[in-house]
Parts: sequence; structure tokens; C-alpha cells
Amino acid sequence: MKVIFLNEVPGVGHKNDVKEVKSGYARNFLLPKHLAVEATPNALKTLEQKKQEEAATLEKSTTLLKEALGEIAKASIEITAKTNDKGALFKKLHAKDIVDAISKAGFSAIAEEDILLEEPIKEEGKHMVRIQRGSAEATITVTVVSAKE
Repeated sequence: MKVIFLNEVPGVGHKNDVKEVKSGYARNFLLPKHLAVEATPNALKTLEQKKQEEAATLEKSTTLLKEALGEIAKASIEITAKTNDKGALFKKLHAKDIVDAISKAGFSAIAEEDILLEEPIKEEGKHMVRIQRGSAEATITVTVVSAKE
């Protein structure tokens, strides 16, 4: 039986995949749990329209992100954090902390999954951080300064 996966099914299929599976597996597991629907001509047409809409939305958001990244790259992003005498942070800075700092600077188009950090930031100073979504990519400088107490 041919089915369209509505969700990720580990080892079987990804969301929006069209695959041939055994009829019993589809009827007894995938369909009752709403993990897939039968791949009728109407369902396939709906899936194709949905994929086109998602592609258009992704293209639009990528265009907006490219514009925002150009502005963010020019802005200075500064994060204040507690440090010890040697400049090491008490708490590592992750992608979420960088997104919060970017949002405070007035840019809300960046999501946590867009931030590409090889490892969390562990010390004060200037750090280069890559931001990427789709084909839009930029590198920003994040400055970590010690909190004044």
C-alpha cells in the first residue's frame, strides 16, 4: 500500500515522504496512529500543493532573513555575563543566549536553530558567530563583556 507520511517514523519514512509499505503495517499501525494517510490521487495533489506553498514560504523567509542578516552584521551584538578573574564565564553562552542578545538589539528574524556554534562561548572577548538558514548566511561579531558588580 502506498502511503504519505504525516510525521517522522524512525527507520521507515520522513514527513511528507510517499512510500510503499505492507498493507497490514499501514492499516494496523500507521493509519490508526495518524502517522500516515493513504496515497490517493487527491492526497498526492494536496501534498504537492503543500510542498509548493512551503517552498514559497521558505523562499520569502530566506529573502527577509538575508536582509536582516545584512543589518545584523553591521550592528554590534554585546552580551554581559559574569566572569572570574581570568575572563572565563561562569555560565557558557549557547545559541539561545545569542538569539536573546540579537532580539534585544532589535532583530527578531533569527531563530535558535539558525545559529551555528561549534561549541558554547566560554570566555569574554570578541567571537565570530555564523548564522545560516537555507542559502542565507552571515557572520556576526558577538562581544562578551564582564558584568560590573
